[in-house]
Amino acid sequence: MTLTAFGKTQSDTILSGAIFLINQGMWPLVLVVFVASVLAPLTKLGILTYLLTSIRGHSSRCPRDRTHLYRITELWAAGPW
Repeated sequence: MTLTAFGKTQSDTILSGAIFLINQGMWPLVLVVFVASVLAPLTKLGILTYLLTSIRGHSSRCPRDRTHLYRITELWAAGPW
């Protein structure tokens, strides 16, 4: 992440950028960065791991729920971002 504040440019990792934003008092922006950069990808990875293990294990449990989870992750990937 690259931040420009008061004409000064600073390149950061997600964590150091979040710490910088916290120090600047930009809590709402920190939440957006955290959700978009950490929480959303980890959630999607967890859903895909669950779907993979349930399919590989030949589970016939809750196929409708698994279909909904798959469609959510597909819409997530194809979103406007």
